[in-house]
Amino acid sequence: MTPDQLIQYYAALLIVQYVVKPKALATISALVTDVVADMIYSQTEAAFDIPTAVGAQLDILGEYVGTTRFFYGVDTTKRYWAKLDYANLTDPNYGWSDYSNLDVGGSQLAYPDLFSPVGTLSDDDYRNLIAYQATNRSMECTIPNIDALLLTYFGNDFYVTDNKDMSIVYTFKYHTDPVAEKPVLLQAIIAMDLLPRPAGVSMTQIDVMI
Repeated sequence: MTPDQLIQYYAALLIVQYVVKPKALATISALVTDVVADMIYSQTEAAFDIPTAVGAQLDILGEYVGTTRFFYGVDTTKRYWAKLDYANLTDPNYGWSDYSNLDVGGSQLAYPDLFSPVGTLSDDDYRNLIAYQATNRSMECTIPNIDALLLTYFGNDFYVTDNKDMSIVYTFKYHTDPVAEKPVLLQAIIAMDLLPRPAGVSMTQIDVMI
């Protein structure tokens, strides 16, 4: 109903003695107008509905489930120096260079590199992350429930295997480059350590080429 329709509805509920009294109708209309408040309450409800929320609205919803649209880790596209062993002294891409190989670039891995933002989720991806985590936090952490959750967001490309020894393995199937093909939503979930983990069960995550 619109605000005007609600006002008319409640005004019409007056008993027969007052339903024809202008002042009585005006009193009810004034009271209902304050309560309805141009349907602000319904607008607020709609503004924080996960499927339709955007921008800052999603940021607030993310706080409720403990997520953020920024995820952190090591920038794997950046080249870092490394000290090589005798078996790999000819590697042209890493290690200390000399005057004969000054074009080798790189930088030292520092503490900020480990906790620098490496990705920012779009509204669509962040909306999926919030919905994913809401389900993750509320479900019983059984293998069938985990299977259903992963199938919803990643189809058959990402799945869990129960090793029957108090350990599970999460596997992502890729075709070429695992970094390029892994969905940004999955990258964020792994970086934020949001994969379902049953109590007392060890967990590993691997990538396999098919």
